[in-house]
Amino acid sequence: MSYSTPTAIIVALGAFLLYRFLLYPLVVSPLRHIPAANFISRFSPFWILYHRRNGRQAVSPITHAHTKNGTVILVSPTEVSVSSLEGVKKVYVEKGGFGKPKWWAELFLTYGDEFRNMSSMIGGIGDKHHRTRKADIGNVYSKTYLLGSAEVKMVAERIVQTRLFPALEEAVREREGILEVYDFNGAMNADLGSGLIFGEDGGTHFMKDISSRDGYFTNHATWLKDRPGAQEAKHWMEKFGLERSAAAERQVLDDEEKRGRGEERGKLYPVVYAQLRSRGLKGKQLASETLDHFLAGAEGPRTTVTYVQWMLSKRLDIQARLRKELSAVSFQPSSNTSLSNSIPEFKTLDALPLLDAIITETLRIYPPTPGPMFRITPPGGTTIDGYFIPGNVQISTWVSVLHHNPDVFPRADEWEPDRWMSKSEKDDTRVNEMRRWMFPFGGGSRMCVGKEFALLTMKLTLAAMYSRYETSIVEDDGMEQEDLFLAGPVGEKLVLKFQPLK
Repeated sequence: MSYSTPTAIIVALGAFLLYRFLLYPLVVSPLRHIPAANFISRFSPFWILYHRRNGRQAVSPITHAHTKNGTVILVSPTEVSVSSLEGVKKVYVEKGGFGKPKWWAELFLTYGDEFRNMSSMIGGIGDKHHRTRKADIGNVYSKTYLLGSAEVKMVAERIVQTRLFPALEEAVREREGILEVYDFNGAMNADLGSGLIFGEDGGTHFMKDISSRDGYFTNHATWLKDRPGAQEAKHWMEKFGLERSAAAERQVLDDEEKRGRGEERGKLYPVVYAQLRSRGLKGKQLASETLDHFLAGAEGPRTTVTYVQWMLSKRLDIQARLRKELSAVSFQPSSNTSLSNSIPEFKTLDALPLLDAIITETLRIYPPTPGPMFRITPPGGTTIDGYFIPGNVQISTWVSVLHHNPDVFPRADEWEPDRWMSKSEKDDTRVNEMRRWMFPFGGGSRMCVGKEFALLTMKLTLAAMYSRYETSIVEDDGMEQEDLFLAGPVGEKLVLKFQPLK
């Protein structure tokens, strides 16, 4: 029997399609033994692409798939999700962790490929670029430095006493204490972070300059949430970063001249900028790195502090307990002519157990980035929970899945700060196990470098507010968390009433 050329082509095409889309995934693929998140996932990426439309992270369907199918699941023919500590350790921690996919790393790229910051470095086992840049930062984000630094305390005193307290007093005096806090928290954290990164001259004044604040956060969200006009917004952000760096550069040079004349600084010093500059970074490379630090420092704590305020305003019993704990710390009146020692010692704030438990529990339920942190398996592949995964396979862990493991966190969907309060040796063991599963700042060598600064600023902000005011809800529509990479409230606002304490 002979076939015509068209018939032969059709038969060959049919055979190829049968092999490619049926026999290969079922019989040949090295991933064939891994449970599929959905029946379609084994044959096509359609299922996960559908759930990721419009920038979604697919938190809910992935959580359901892991609950049903275990700790290692196939979400597409070339992508795997893991949800065990062994998986987290292999993917993100051991030997520096796996490298990022090129497309994922480049989402955080600014000023071009030659000016990669830490977030846009691909990295991977044996890679030295990220390790070198991390060494360039020195100890300026270490907990030891932050808790004892006069520079950090000066930033905090300046922002709390001349911006935070006056703004709250104005809200009470002119608007019966009513304040939209989501943008307010963003301004607070931007001003704190920029003070440390860019100093007095390069720092933002978002708590006072509302139009500048709105311009920044509009462009920030447009770019990083890939809304219409994302490229224009990215260019706006790059220009913003260059302007901040230029101001910080002028201040460093001016400071060098003053020290040469034996004069004191008198201004907030650009600690982070100066540290990176001292290691040879300059121009757009320095602007890229410092802008990346500022982006994270302004956004993540904004989300967490807002959800803390929301929960405390619903749980007045815990708010009252926090206020009692805060009675041990002291914030001097904002009318004090000297700002020195006008806020509590950082070590005292850091040691408050309920405040720490409230923030930790909020990070567990409402992590600012609850979705996947993408990586690529190394050429030799890896084995996780008994499943071999070959090289060049996209792999990730969803933070929210780890944080809602019911075997580790009973009543995982409930906000219970007391689960972090330890009263016995048995409690210590339980709390330590829970902390092993916490991943809001990532893990391993690529853990968020500003983690300790973010925690400190959140504790400072909340302590300052709740040592002087009690809050209640005025409007909280849309407080469910977005299923996006940057996951703030869907409504992007929370309106509270601040009532001064008697």
